[in-house]
Amino acid sequence: MEKMIEPGKELLTYILRHKPHWITCFETILGQWCLESGWGTAKNRQGVCLAAETNNFGGMKYRSWQASYGVVPFTYTDWNGKTDDYADLESIWHWPRLYFGLLAKKRYAKARKCNKDTRGYLATLVECKYVTEMPDKYGNPVTDPEKLKVMYPNKILDDIMQREMFYKLVKEVVEQ
Repeated sequence: MEKMIEPGKELLTYILRHKPHWITCFETILGQWCLESGWGTAKNRQGVCLAAETNNFGGMKYRSWQASYGVVPFTYTDWNGKTDDYADLESIWHWPRLYFGLLAKKRYAKARKCNKDTRGYLATLVECKYVTEMPDKYGNPVTDPEKLKVMYPNKILDDIMQREMFYKLVKEVVEQ
């Protein structure tokens, strides 16, 4: 996991410098990246690491509007055995731009309004269908939106709170 500190530091610095005005919970973005990419090291059943192969640290699926960000499709099978096209980004710098572009869309207006409350922001992302499925602690898929509104924020916040590395990273970048 230490190998992910430098890319994480670079991403967090970029996020702080280039974030839209409505992003106030910048650590939430990095927390999502950590959870959704397994700190940049998660592999599927075939041994493919999406973050390493595509610079897609958020597990974003490919959509045609992403082409304007230099994104191409990458066929990938997720943790639950579902195959779909995921966003294949040119570089690590395209990921936050793509994330900000996604959240600027109309369907995420409610999330943009509540982002000062980290837990509320993450729960609202579930309401907006940013998250539609995630594994429970046994690896079983959870799709119930009411359960996900609790699980998704808890998982991100619990995960980053348990990682001293995360706080070291945030502190180092903020103090620059």
